[in-house]
Amino acid sequence: MAGQRLTLALIALLLAAQVALATQTIARHDIDDTLTIPPPRQVASVLALGDDQFFFRHGVLEITHAGVADGDTIYLRDFDYDVLVAWLFLLDELDPRSGVVPFLAAYWYGRTPVVADAALIVDYLEARALADPETGWRWLVEAVYLARYRLDDPDRALELAQLAADGKIENAPFYVQHLPAFIQLDLGERDAALVLLRALLEENPDLPEDELNLLFFMIDRIERDGRDGMAEPGAASGETDGT
Repeated sequence: MAGQRLTLALIALLLAAQVALATQTIARHDIDDTLTIPPPRQVASVLALGDDQFFFRHGVLEITHAGVADGDTIYLRDFDYDVLVAWLFLLDELDPRSGVVPFLAAYWYGRTPVVADAALIVDYLEARALADPETGWRWLVEAVYLARYRLDDPDRALELAQLAADGKIENAPFYVQHLPAFIQLDLGERDAALVLLRALLEENPDLPEDELNLLFFMIDRIERDGRDGMAEPGAASGETDGT
């Protein structure tokens, strides 16, 4: 009986120590610091007494509520994104299957008005996607969007789009293979977009009917837009030069 009480007391003591250490390490910041520098992976496990999920969940709370302290709010533009991204990578190491960290990166922290900070988020999403070949396509798609419309960097967006299309990710939806064509069309590279779409037709002759129809529709739309763009002014409306 005494042994059981001793064991329970030891468990309670260890739990209290776990909570105290983690709280002091990852929940302490003031209004001038949005996030504390994360500990190394091995130190995080030691601080959580080997319970990676304990540290992971507190870390997620930390990055979720960072920027709010003592009733004041710190704007995303004032965050230290180097520290933030270090947290993102650490939390991914602790739980590589959870999607909450890349979700926060893509849909919240990726909205920063500071282009250099948004670029760090794009780099993180690319790395996360490459480390998760089963569902990584989702984060590559988000990286493509941020690169094109937050960074205003079509070349970077096309690089990521091609990476997504070439990834041969089993669970990726069909439209992922279209991403380079969309980006190149956005760049005005109609011919390159047509080549990619026609190559998809040649490489996948047995596609379902709905997917084939989508490809044919896209090709026809690009070709028609190209012909309209080459028409002389006034031709579409029936205007003449009076001769």
